[in-house]
Amino acid sequence: MRIPAGVGVLITLLVLAGCVSSGGGKSSVTVDDLPTIPPRPAWSEAAEQKAEEIARELEGLADHPWAGKYDAGVSLSAHWTLLVAPKSGFVFSQRSCSGMDAQNWGRVTESDGRLHLLGDDSIAESNKLNLPTELILVPWGERVYAIPERQMPAFCSWVNAGLEPRTKENGDALLREGGLKKPATGKPTLPARYLPWLLDAPIVTRVINVGDVSTRETPSTCTNRDTAVRIDAGTKDGAFEGMILYPVDPPGEGPVRASHVYTTSYAIVLVAEESESLAMIREECVSTPPPAVGWKLSTAPAPKN
Repeated sequence: MRIPAGVGVLITLLVLAGCVSSGGGKSSVTVDDLPTIPPRPAWSEAAEQKAEEIARELEGLADHPWAGKYDAGVSLSAHWTLLVAPKSGFVFSQRSCSGMDAQNWGRVTESDGRLHLLGDDSIAESNKLNLPTELILVPWGERVYAIPERQMPAFCSWVNAGLEPRTKENGDALLREGGLKKPATGKPTLPARYLPWLLDAPIVTRVINVGDVSTRETPSTCTNRDTAVRIDAGTKDGAFEGMILYPVDPPGEGPVRASHVYTTSYAIVLVAEESESLAMIREECVSTPPPAVGWKLSTAPAPKN
């Protein structure tokens, strides 16, 4: 079984030496082994001035529906920070343990529940990398999230898994500052097309066929493994492309942080058919046998012992 051409696979951010350790031991990687990293953008004076302008405007705003500071990510991986105000505009930055990865700033408009980030023409495209330029505003109780459209399948999966609404800072969904202390009951408010992705009950499915297996060695001497599988759940069961599942029998480690990005094992649905789906099981730092027919996957991670 091969993955159909053109199917995008969600790629986990790889953090190079110095950011991730392997079991506390020293890595055998030397400087000569590492790839050449392009120069990182400096925090520009224009972005700093824009951030100060936004901060001043925010001081005078009360109970605005979407203005504020939003954060997402964990300290060892890409961390997003968005400062945004209706008149002053926005500053969007991505940092990692190695420093600044990307930045964008400029004007902002809002329409139909979406923020449109209009970057300044003076900013080099290489500095922006793949920072989103449109965000869907997601109110949830007293919280406000700002979700890129490409992240919506993952966001719905985190909700289904109980990882959102989160109670700790770590999390990959942009959440407005102060949201952690605010209640989020029921379901988040989403555009109509995404509402079916919020499940009333977990989906539990089994692997019915195993396809190609590929492995990757990482700079921290871990072995990561991707396994293409077919599962017996499809759109009639609530499956959707981009949905995240977790091994529960045999159990995987589940989410060891606030999202799927640093789990030991998880699966992503690549193609959802009516009764079956093609998925990719991704495992990090594995030494166990590969997935097999009969493995049970669920949208709800197995509880930790």
